[in-house]
Amino acid sequence: MTRRSAPADPLERSYRRWLRDPGAMLLSPDGRRVAVGRYDAADTAPDVAVQDLTTGDVTRSAALSGRAVLPLAWSPDSSTVLAAVRRAAWNPYAGDADQTASGVPVLVGPDGAVRPLPTGAPQEVAAAAYSPDGRRLALQTPEGEVVLLDTTTGELQDLGPVGRVLGASAWSPDGLHLAVRRTCAVQLLDVDGGAARSDGPGPACAPGVTAADGFVGWAGPRTVAVLVGPGPGGGDPGSQPVVAVDVDGGARTVLSAVPDAPGDVAVSRLQVPQPALAAAAERAGAVPAPRYERGRSSAMLLALGVVPLAGAVGLLVAAAATLRRGRRGGSSPGLS
Repeated sequence: MTRRSAPADPLERSYRRWLRDPGAMLLSPDGRRVAVGRYDAADTAPDVAVQDLTTGDVTRSAALSGRAVLPLAWSPDSSTVLAAVRRAAWNPYAGDADQTASGVPVLVGPDGAVRPLPTGAPQEVAAAAYSPDGRRLALQTPEGEVVLLDTTTGELQDLGPVGRVLGASAWSPDGLHLAVRRTCAVQLLDVDGGAARSDGPGPACAPGVTAADGFVGWAGPRTVAVLVGPGPGGGDPGSQPVVAVDVDGGARTVLSAVPDAPGDVAVSRLQVPQPALAAAAERAGAVPAPRYERGRSSAMLLALGVVPLAGAVGLLVAAAATLRRGRRGGSSPGLS
């Protein structure tokens, strides 16, 4: 079932006692769509609304059986959303929000149709990330286990409690690493092309990433992007730097900065399409420039799908959330 509507104020989905945060949001990999869930659908069944940012059109999924729904991951082709449906409302600003952001996983297709994961997949997930080619899906259970699902065959590989998957952008562009957090803010889980050594050494801490840094995504195969939190050591007053960090040597390069919101609020979640991060890091010299010539057609795609990071930050109003400082502490044949 698909429900389309004219552009609407996303605040209609908000739960006012949580600072009028519009709801759990997730920007698509191509930066053209945003999926919006519900923190608390007390008066109606929750659904996932997907807004096309180029046309303003909104497609809503079929109604889901639950109280809240949280978009967790987009397929690489930006067609399918994996969401977690919760039986209870969810407060994104609770102290244990990261641990309680879990629910029954469902896939929402481009037409709004909803279907479950294959038999045998975890019945409850707290985080998820697709591999760049869409052939694998990393699923984080509430108990901390990470499972790799082959999206073509449905086969599962249990990696064990290797750390918390750091959101939909956790998989590196070359498909070799997952960004997780266990003992460090960002750790690199070597998945060895799909066969992680669960009995080997734990994920390596990314040098140069501090406890004040929040993972944003990958700016290159060996470069992560982080948002520096407010407070001492957080950069110039009035802004939060977005920094590229070399995971081999720890070198840090400032890419841009997010202005602090007025009043007692700050940006706590930032989403930037990976191509935009890569382009910004290349311009800043944080990653080597590609050796090939893009050509006219590639330049056109870049103009359509990649915006300068400063512009991307402006687009991310729909995918970022504010938080009181005082409370801060390719397509897949089978599943897309």
